[in-house]
Formats: sequence, structure tokens, C-alpha cells
Amino acid sequence: MATYHGNDGVVMNGTVAIAELLNFEHTNTVDTVEDSCAGDAAKTRKTGKKDGSGSIDCHFDPTNTTGQGTLVEGASVTLNMYPSGNQSGEGKLSGTVIIKSVSYKQDQDQIVGATFSYEGYCPLALVTP
Repeated sequence: MATYHGNDGVVMNGTVAIAELLNFEHTNTVDTVEDSCAGDAAKTRKTGKKDGSGSIDCHFDPTNTTGQGTLVEGASVTLNMYPSGNQSGEGKLSGTVIIKSVSYKQDQDQIVGATFSYEGYCPLALVTP
């Protein structure tokens, strides 16, 4: 069984790396619709629409205008997210998302942080090598 170290993770907007990446999280989901009716002994469900959402945490870098600078609320961007690095043969999550919110965190004893939250047009596809 293979395992991977997250230290080599990379997030790109298209082909441009997002600088100062700390971590990212992505969740694919699907709605379910109950289709039970009178007389059923148990609830039954059907699969509904798929969705995806997540966030990207970074050290704030205002000079990264082609990376972090493109992740503004309302922007539609194509993310390529590599959990274990973007070398040949590495898996990635890929798809188009809408940046929903951008937040910044300042703490007197920490590096200033930036969090970019997004929702997908559809779930991000896992592309394996």
C-alpha cells in the first residue's frame, strides 16, 4: 500500500502555482433524495446532484499576483491540486471552481495567513497516474 507525504503538495490555478501553500482540503459530495412512500418498511433514497467544495490555506503573499492574486471572490478558476507533488506520475484533483470567500488572519506571533474557500461547478475529478 502506497502512502504519500503532504509536504510536497502543490496547488495551481491552471499552470501557475499558488505561492506559500500550507494545506488544502477538498470534499466531493452528492445530494440524496428520499423516495420512500406509504407502506415502505424503511426509507429509500435516490442519488441526486453532485457537488464539491474546499479551501486553500497559505501564508499571505501580495506579490504572488498571478497565483494568490487571482483567487478573488467571484472568480472562476481551474484548480489543479497535487496532494504529493506535481512530478510526472503523481495524482491530482482537477476542475473548475468559483472562489466563494477570501479571508486573512493576522496574529502578532504568527505569519499572516490567507484562506481561499471555493465551490465547484461539479466535483473535482481525481486523475491518477
